[in-house]
Amino acid sequence: MTRQESKLFRKGVSLLKEGKLLKAHTAWEAIWKTDRGNEREWIRGFIQLTGALLKLKANQPGSAKYLIGKAMHNLGNGKEDRQIVSNATMDYLASLRTAMESETLCKKPEHEAQELGRHLLNDSVLGFGK
Repeated sequence: MTRQESKLFRKGVSLLKEGKLLKAHTAWEAIWKTDRGNEREWIRGFIQLTGALLKLKANQPGSAKYLIGKAMHNLGNGKEDRQIVSNATMDYLASLRTAMESETLCKKPEHEAQELGRHLLNDSVLGFGK
């Protein structure tokens, strides 16, 4: 990932933390469209995460559940050799997926985005956290 792409990725995380789903989605999509490296798959995972929350916001829970599953797969889903986010972030995503599946999601998608943004900003595997 180039320096400019890295900066854009971090901007996407910040936008997500602010609850700006579409802007974060668009920032990451810009990287995905131009990147040809190994990062392409996990960038797709972040795009799918925002897509899932956008689908929830649009009252399309089936699409949201599908996308969060795809996102978790692209972010590694427990495969230590290719996991791009920490176990804590994956645990949060698993609980979010479970809440979507059982239709017990208590927060608005924008609030879930803010919570996810906080997890990503504290994620040591991504290089943001401690």
